[in-house]
Amino acid sequence: MKYRFFILSLSAILLVNCSDDYEASYYLDDSIFIPDPEIPGLPIYSEQGCNTFGVRLDRENILYDPGNYPLKVIVKNDTSSFIFDGHSSYSDYKITFLIDDLSPTEESGLMELDQVAYDLESDNISIEIQDCGETIQPEIISGGLNFKRVQNLYVDDVYKGVILSGIFNFKVIIDGTPFAFSDGRFDVIVGYSNFYVL
Repeated sequence: MKYRFFILSLSAILLVNCSDDYEASYYLDDSIFIPDPEIPGLPIYSEQGCNTFGVRLDRENILYDPGNYPLKVIVKNDTSSFIFDGHSSYSDYKITFLIDDLSPTEESGLMELDQVAYDLESDNISIEIQDCGETIQPEIISGGLNFKRVQNLYVDDVYKGVILSGIFNFKVIIDGTPFAFSDGRFDVIVGYSNFYVL
């Protein structure tokens, strides 16, 4: 009962502001893990800048590392790479979504992704997976990446970046073996320290 009260209290605090511009009162680099009661081990889907990301690989969870940024955005030429950094019990992973024809010059340009969904089979998007340092470009069977909400982040009325919140799922073939990445979710702050233009 105490655990439930704690989760409800924390959720109420995090959900206080529902406007397009979000005011954060905690340290921006911190991650706030709120467990998903339906999928143990993954963070709950949120839109509050909790700096979390997680996905299931078959029956194993891949979760952000609290010591690293869960997401880095790198813009090179006209392609933006969204690199999710995580680990499971057995391996370290980087899951990268490469979106063509998206080249913001600063993180505020990511606002154009608000409520944008990509079909991994047909849109200008591809995936790279790094498993223990080895980069793989898998064959995509199906899947999607959905930026459900993108909002400006202000602290004491000073702009600090954007919050990207969304979900993803995909099925791929790697070395002839099919794998399912399911229940992917992210809620991350993108600002000076994790947005790069090369």
